[in-house]
Amino acid sequence: AGRLERIATATINAVPAGPAISQVLRAIQLIGKSIDAACALSIEAACFGSQHLPHRLGDFLPSALGGSRPDGAVDLDVDDIHTIQACRAPDPLLAQTVDHPDLRLLEVSDKHWAGMVGPPPEETDNLVVFVPGVGSDGNESIGGQIERARTQAAAMGGTGVVYGYDAPDQLLSGTSTGAAKTAGPQLREFLADIDQRYPNHHVTVVGYSYGSVVVGNAAGGPAPMRADDVLFVGSPGTGLASTEEMNLRGDNPQVHAARRALDPVSGMAYSNGGLFGVNPAAPTFGAQPWPGDGMRDHSGFFNDEAYLDGFAELARRRGLAGPE
Repeated sequence: AGRLERIATATINAVPAGPAISQVLRAIQLIGKSIDAACALSIEAACFGSQHLPHRLGDFLPSALGGSRPDGAVDLDVDDIHTIQACRAPDPLLAQTVDHPDLRLLEVSDKHWAGMVGPPPEETDNLVVFVPGVGSDGNESIGGQIERARTQAAAMGGTGVVYGYDAPDQLLSGTSTGAAKTAGPQLREFLADIDQRYPNHHVTVVGYSYGSVVVGNAAGGPAPMRADDVLFVGSPGTGLASTEEMNLRGDNPQVHAARRALDPVSGMAYSNGGLFGVNPAAPTFGAQPWPGDGMRDHSGFFNDEAYLDGFAELARRRGLAGPE
Protein backbone atom coordinates (compact mmCIF):
# COMPACT_ATOMS: atom_id res chain seq x y z
CA ALA A 1 0.00 0.00 0.00
CA GLY A 2 2.85 2.37 0.80
CA ARG A 3 4.43 1.68 -2.58
CA LEU A 4 1.14 2.45 -4.32
CA GLU A 5 1.00 5.78 -2.51
CA ARG A 6 4.48 6.59 -3.82
CA ILE A 7 3.37 5.64 -7.34
CA ALA A 8 0.35 7.92 -7.03
CA THR A 9 2.54 10.80 -5.83
CA ALA A 10 5.00 10.30 -8.67
CA THR A 11 2.12 10.23 -11.17
CA ILE A 12 0.73 13.49 -9.84
CA ASN A 13 4.15 15.14 -10.23
CA ALA A 14 4.81 13.75 -13.71
CA VAL A 15 1.47 13.96 -15.52
CA PRO A 16 -0.77 17.00 -16.14
CA ALA A 17 -4.05 16.89 -14.27
CA GLY A 18 -7.17 15.76 -16.12
CA PRO A 19 -10.22 13.47 -15.90
CA ALA A 20 -8.34 10.39 -17.12
CA ILE A 21 -5.46 10.72 -14.69
CA SER A 22 -7.91 11.42 -11.86
CA GLN A 23 -9.60 8.08 -12.55
CA VAL A 24 -6.23 6.30 -12.54
CA LEU A 25 -5.22 7.91 -9.25
CA ARG A 26 -8.57 7.03 -7.73
CA ALA A 27 -8.09 3.39 -8.76
CA ILE A 28 -4.57 3.33 -7.29
CA GLN A 29 -5.84 4.79 -4.01
CA LEU A 30 -8.66 2.26 -3.84
CA ILE A 31 -6.27 -0.65 -4.44
CA GLY A 32 -4.05 0.65 -1.67
CA LYS A 33 -6.98 0.89 0.72
CA SER A 34 -8.04 -2.64 -0.21
CA ILE A 35 -4.56 -3.95 0.61
CA ASP A 36 -4.62 -2.13 3.94
CA ALA A 37 -8.05 -3.60 4.64
CA ALA A 38 -6.90 -7.13 3.82
CA CYS A 39 -3.96 -6.75 6.19
CA ALA A 40 -6.30 -5.43 8.86
CA LEU A 41 -8.54 -8.46 8.45
CA SER A 42 -5.61 -10.81 9.05
CA ILE A 43 -4.57 -8.87 12.14
CA GLU A 44 -8.18 -8.72 13.33
CA ALA A 45 -8.61 -12.49 13.06
CA ALA A 46 -5.33 -13.07 14.88
CA CYS A 47 -6.26 -10.69 17.70
CA PHE A 48 -9.91 -11.59 18.19
CA GLY A 49 -10.21 -15.06 16.72
CA SER A 50 -12.36 -15.91 13.75
CA GLN A 51 -15.33 -16.69 16.01
CA HIS A 52 -15.69 -13.05 17.05
CA LEU A 53 -14.73 -10.39 14.56
CA PRO A 54 -16.03 -7.08 15.99
CA HIS A 55 -18.30 -4.96 13.81
CA ARG A 56 -20.20 -2.72 16.26
CA LEU A 57 -18.61 0.46 17.55
CA GLY A 58 -19.13 -0.86 21.06
CA ASP A 59 -17.04 -3.93 20.26
CA PHE A 60 -13.96 -1.73 20.33
CA LEU A 61 -14.42 -0.42 23.86
CA PRO A 62 -11.85 -1.76 26.34
CA SER A 63 -14.45 -3.84 28.19
CA ALA A 64 -15.48 -5.52 24.93
CA LEU A 65 -11.86 -6.23 24.06
CA GLY A 66 -11.43 -8.33 27.18
CA GLY A 67 -9.87 -5.77 29.47
CA SER A 68 -10.43 -2.43 31.09
CA ARG A 69 -8.51 0.76 31.55
CA PRO A 70 -8.78 2.41 35.00
CA ASP A 71 -9.10 5.82 33.37
CA GLY A 72 -11.92 4.61 31.13
CA ALA A 73 -9.91 5.42 28.00
CA VAL A 74 -10.64 3.79 24.67
CA ASP A 75 -7.80 1.69 23.28
CA LEU A 76 -8.48 2.04 19.55
CA ASP A 77 -8.93 5.43 17.93
CA VAL A 78 -11.31 6.11 15.07
CA ASP A 79 -8.60 5.66 12.43
CA ASP A 80 -7.80 2.21 13.82
CA ILE A 81 -11.48 1.25 13.81
CA HIS A 82 -11.86 2.59 10.27
CA THR A 83 -9.00 0.42 9.03
CA ILE A 84 -10.55 -2.68 10.57
CA GLN A 85 -14.07 -1.89 9.34
CA ALA A 86 -12.83 -1.21 5.81
CA CYS A 87 -11.93 -4.88 5.50
CA ARG A 88 -15.60 -5.84 5.41
CA ALA A 89 -16.89 -2.83 3.48
CA PRO A 90 -18.44 -3.61 0.07
CA ASP A 91 -16.64 -2.02 -2.88
CA PRO A 92 -19.12 0.87 -3.35
CA LEU A 93 -18.75 1.88 0.30
CA LEU A 94 -14.97 1.46 0.23
CA ALA A 95 -14.88 3.67 -2.86
CA GLN A 96 -16.54 6.43 -0.85
CA THR A 97 -13.48 6.57 1.39
CA VAL A 98 -11.54 7.70 -1.68
CA ASP A 99 -14.17 10.19 -2.84
CA HIS A 100 -14.54 11.45 0.74
CA PRO A 101 -11.07 11.16 2.37
CA ASP A 102 -12.41 12.33 5.73
CA LEU A 103 -14.94 9.46 5.93
CA ARG A 104 -14.18 7.10 8.81
CA LEU A 105 -16.14 3.86 8.97
CA LEU A 106 -17.38 3.10 12.48
CA GLU A 107 -19.63 0.10 11.80
CA VAL A 108 -20.02 -2.21 8.82
CA SER A 109 -22.21 -5.30 8.54
CA ASP A 110 -24.24 -7.01 5.83
CA LYS A 111 -27.24 -4.75 6.43
CA HIS A 112 -25.94 -1.46 7.77
CA TRP A 113 -22.99 0.87 8.11
CA ALA A 114 -22.09 4.02 10.01
CA GLY A 115 -19.43 6.57 9.20
CA MET A 116 -18.06 9.83 10.53
CA VAL A 117 -17.32 12.88 8.35
CA GLY A 118 -16.00 16.37 8.85
CA PRO A 119 -13.67 17.49 11.61
CA PRO A 120 -12.78 14.82 14.18
CA PRO A 121 -14.80 14.89 17.42
CA GLU A 122 -11.69 15.95 19.29
CA GLU A 123 -12.09 19.31 17.53
CA THR A 124 -15.84 19.76 18.08
CA ASP A 125 -18.33 19.72 20.94
CA ASN A 126 -21.26 18.11 19.14
CA LEU A 127 -22.26 15.28 16.81
CA VAL A 128 -25.03 15.40 14.19
CA VAL A 129 -26.25 11.87 13.41
CA PHE A 130 -28.08 11.73 10.07
CA VAL A 131 -30.51 8.87 9.36
CA PRO A 132 -31.58 9.00 5.67
CA GLY A 133 -34.65 7.60 3.94
CA VAL A 134 -35.90 5.44 1.06
CA GLY A 135 -33.23 4.31 -1.38
CA SER A 136 -30.40 5.67 0.76
CA ASP A 137 -28.43 2.41 0.79
CA GLY A 138 -28.19 2.28 -3.01
CA ASN A 139 -24.68 2.51 -4.42
CA GLU A 140 -25.49 5.75 -6.24
CA SER A 141 -26.99 7.35 -3.14
CA ILE A 142 -24.32 6.81 -0.50
CA GLY A 143 -22.18 9.78 -1.50
CA GLY A 144 -25.17 12.10 -1.34
CA GLN A 145 -26.03 10.96 2.19
CA ILE A 146 -22.43 11.58 3.27
CA GLU A 147 -22.61 15.14 1.91
CA ARG A 148 -25.93 15.80 3.63
CA ALA A 149 -24.48 14.69 6.95
CA ARG A 150 -21.42 16.86 6.41
CA THR A 151 -23.49 19.92 5.44
CA GLN A 152 -25.81 19.75 8.45
CA ALA A 153 -22.97 19.11 10.90
CA ALA A 154 -20.94 22.00 9.48
CA ALA A 155 -23.95 24.28 9.95
CA MET A 156 -23.85 23.41 13.65
CA GLY A 157 -20.07 23.45 13.99
CA GLY A 158 -20.02 19.73 14.71
CA THR A 159 -18.92 16.35 13.41
CA GLY A 160 -21.24 14.52 11.05
CA VAL A 161 -22.26 10.88 11.37
CA VAL A 162 -24.18 8.94 8.72
CA TYR A 163 -26.21 5.96 9.88
CA GLY A 164 -26.93 3.71 6.92
CA TYR A 165 -29.33 0.79 7.18
CA ASP A 166 -31.21 -1.66 4.96
CA ALA A 167 -33.56 1.03 3.68
CA PRO A 168 -36.54 0.34 1.41
CA ASP A 169 -35.53 0.59 -2.24
CA GLN A 170 -38.47 2.66 -3.41
CA LEU A 171 -41.47 4.60 -2.17
CA LEU A 172 -43.94 1.70 -2.42
CA SER A 173 -41.77 -0.60 -0.31
CA GLY A 174 -41.25 2.38 1.99
CA THR A 175 -44.86 2.11 3.14
CA SER A 176 -43.91 -0.82 5.39
CA THR A 177 -42.53 -0.46 8.91
CA GLY A 178 -40.43 -3.63 8.62
CA ALA A 179 -37.12 -1.91 7.85
CA ALA A 180 -37.67 0.66 10.61
CA LYS A 181 -38.48 -1.99 13.20
CA THR A 182 -35.17 -3.70 12.42
CA ALA A 183 -33.04 -0.58 12.13
CA GLY A 184 -34.55 1.31 15.09
CA PRO A 185 -33.11 -0.87 17.88
CA GLN A 186 -29.77 -1.02 16.04
CA LEU A 187 -29.67 2.77 15.87
CA ARG A 188 -30.45 3.01 19.58
CA GLU A 189 -27.57 0.62 20.32
CA PHE A 190 -25.23 2.60 18.08
CA LEU A 191 -26.10 5.87 19.85
CA ALA A 192 -25.39 4.22 23.20
CA ASP A 193 -21.96 3.22 21.87
CA ILE A 194 -21.40 6.78 20.62
CA ASP A 195 -22.18 8.01 24.13
CA GLN A 196 -19.64 5.62 25.62
CA ARG A 197 -16.94 7.02 23.37
CA TYR A 198 -17.99 10.70 23.42
CA PRO A 199 -19.92 11.20 26.68
CA ASN A 200 -19.43 14.98 26.74
CA HIS A 201 -20.61 15.70 23.20
CA HIS A 202 -24.01 17.15 22.44
CA VAL A 203 -25.87 14.71 20.17
CA THR A 204 -28.44 15.78 17.56
CA VAL A 205 -30.25 12.99 15.71
CA VAL A 206 -31.80 13.90 12.34
CA GLY A 207 -34.37 11.52 10.86
CA TYR A 208 -35.07 12.38 7.22
CA SER A 209 -38.07 10.99 5.33
CA TYR A 210 -38.34 7.24 6.12
CA GLY A 211 -35.38 7.77 8.44
CA SER A 212 -37.80 9.53 10.79
CA VAL A 213 -39.71 6.25 11.08
CA VAL A 214 -36.42 4.57 12.04
CA VAL A 215 -35.71 7.25 14.65
CA GLY A 216 -39.27 6.94 15.95
CA ASN A 217 -38.77 3.21 16.46
CA ALA A 218 -35.47 3.85 18.22
CA ALA A 219 -36.94 6.52 20.49
CA GLY A 220 -40.19 4.69 21.20
CA GLY A 221 -38.61 1.56 22.63
CA PRO A 222 -38.35 0.45 26.26
CA ALA A 223 -34.72 1.58 26.53
CA PRO A 224 -33.92 5.29 26.18
CA MET A 225 -32.33 6.63 23.00
CA ARG A 226 -29.30 8.85 23.54
CA ALA A 227 -30.08 12.27 22.06
CA ASP A 228 -30.11 15.84 23.27
CA ASP A 229 -32.06 17.03 20.24
CA VAL A 230 -34.12 15.09 17.68
CA LEU A 231 -35.10 16.63 14.35
CA PHE A 232 -37.69 15.01 12.07
CA VAL A 233 -37.33 16.24 8.48
CA GLY A 234 -39.84 15.68 5.68
CA SER A 235 -41.45 12.99 7.79
CA PRO A 236 -44.27 10.67 6.70
CA GLY A 237 -44.85 10.00 10.41
CA THR A 238 -42.76 8.42 13.13
CA GLY A 239 -44.94 5.59 14.40
CA LEU A 240 -45.59 7.68 17.51
CA ALA A 241 -48.57 9.80 18.54
CA SER A 242 -46.61 12.55 20.30
CA THR A 243 -43.31 13.48 21.89
CA GLU A 244 -44.63 12.04 25.15
CA GLU A 245 -44.10 8.57 23.68
CA MET A 246 -40.41 9.28 23.05
CA ASN A 247 -37.94 7.80 25.53
CA LEU A 248 -34.88 10.05 25.29
CA ARG A 249 -31.75 10.34 27.42
CA GLY A 250 -29.85 13.60 27.20
CA ASP A 251 -29.48 17.16 28.42
CA ASN A 252 -33.10 18.36 28.61
CA PRO A 253 -33.98 16.58 25.34
CA GLN A 254 -35.90 18.58 22.76
CA VAL A 255 -37.81 17.46 19.64
CA HIS A 256 -38.09 19.50 16.44
CA ALA A 257 -39.82 19.03 13.08
CA ALA A 258 -39.30 20.54 9.62
CA ARG A 259 -42.05 20.35 7.00
CA ARG A 260 -42.52 21.90 3.56
CA ALA A 261 -45.78 22.73 1.79
CA LEU A 262 -44.66 21.14 -1.50
CA ASP A 263 -43.31 17.96 0.11
CA PRO A 264 -45.52 14.99 -0.86
CA VAL A 265 -43.85 12.67 1.66
CA SER A 266 -44.68 14.73 4.74
CA GLY A 267 -48.14 15.12 3.20
CA MET A 268 -48.68 11.41 3.87
CA ALA A 269 -49.19 12.17 7.58
CA TYR A 270 -51.74 14.46 9.18
CA SER A 271 -52.43 15.94 12.58
CA ASN A 272 -54.79 13.07 13.37
CA GLY A 273 -52.71 10.25 11.92
CA GLY A 274 -51.55 8.67 8.69
CA LEU A 275 -49.66 5.68 7.34
CA PHE A 276 -46.97 6.03 10.03
CA GLY A 277 -48.98 7.95 12.59
CA VAL A 278 -49.23 11.65 13.40
CA ASN A 279 -47.09 14.07 11.42
CA PRO A 280 -44.40 15.31 13.84
CA ALA A 281 -44.82 18.82 12.41
CA ALA A 282 -48.46 18.89 13.57
CA PRO A 283 -49.09 20.94 16.74
CA THR A 284 -50.68 17.90 18.41
CA PHE A 285 -47.37 16.01 18.22
CA GLY A 286 -45.59 18.52 20.44
CA ALA A 287 -42.40 19.14 18.46
CA GLN A 288 -40.89 22.59 18.03
CA PRO A 289 -41.09 23.95 14.45
CA TRP A 290 -37.80 24.15 12.55
CA PRO A 291 -37.13 27.17 10.29
CA GLY A 292 -36.94 26.98 6.51
CA ASP A 293 -38.40 27.89 3.15
CA GLY A 294 -41.91 26.50 3.36
CA MET A 295 -42.25 26.18 -0.41
CA ARG A 296 -39.35 23.77 -0.95
CA ASP A 297 -39.92 20.20 -2.11
CA HIS A 298 -38.90 16.96 -0.36
CA SER A 299 -35.21 17.11 -1.31
CA GLY A 300 -34.88 20.87 -0.92
CA PHE A 301 -34.09 20.96 2.80
CA PHE A 302 -30.35 20.49 2.50
CA ASN A 303 -29.65 23.50 0.27
CA ASP A 304 -32.10 25.75 2.11
CA GLU A 305 -30.14 28.43 3.98
CA ALA A 306 -32.95 29.01 6.47
CA TYR A 307 -33.08 25.28 7.28
CA LEU A 308 -29.30 25.14 7.77
CA ASP A 309 -29.35 28.33 9.85
CA GLY A 310 -31.58 26.41 12.26
CA PHE A 311 -28.56 24.31 13.27
CA ALA A 312 -26.50 27.40 14.07
CA GLU A 313 -29.40 28.75 16.13
CA LEU A 314 -29.70 25.44 17.98
CA ALA A 315 -25.97 25.53 18.75
CA ARG A 316 -26.36 29.05 20.14
CA ARG A 317 -29.32 28.09 22.34
CA ARG A 318 -27.47 25.04 23.61
CA GLY A 319 -24.33 26.99 24.45
CA LEU A 320 -22.19 25.18 21.89
CA ALA A 321 -19.27 26.66 19.98
CA GLY A 322 -21.27 26.70 16.73
CA PRO A 323 -19.96 27.16 13.19
CA GLU A 324 -16.93 29.33 12.51
